[in-house]
Amino acid sequence: MAKDQGLYSICARNIAGSVSTSFSIHVEESEAAYFYSTYTGRIIKEMKPHKNKYIEEFYDLGEELGRGTAGITYHAVERLSGKR
Repeated sequence: MAKDQGLYSICARNIAGSVSTSFSIHVEESEAAYFYSTYTGRIIKEMKPHKNKYIEEFYDLGEELGRGTAGITYHAVERLSGKR
């Protein structure tokens, strides 16, 4: 929600020490606005004139690098440029 937008900070402490970080949250009006404002959205938009293409058409996907609560990260190489 737009009212949740702002700067947040978090700190964790235990007997071994402490760590803290801060981050800013910006809320987009729609999911489409978010997609096209992100790096991935811009790259896909530039590379793909049609909506019904898959990521595998642009990248060679390799081994799994890690997993998290929001997704899985794979090693990928862009087919046009050879960039990892």
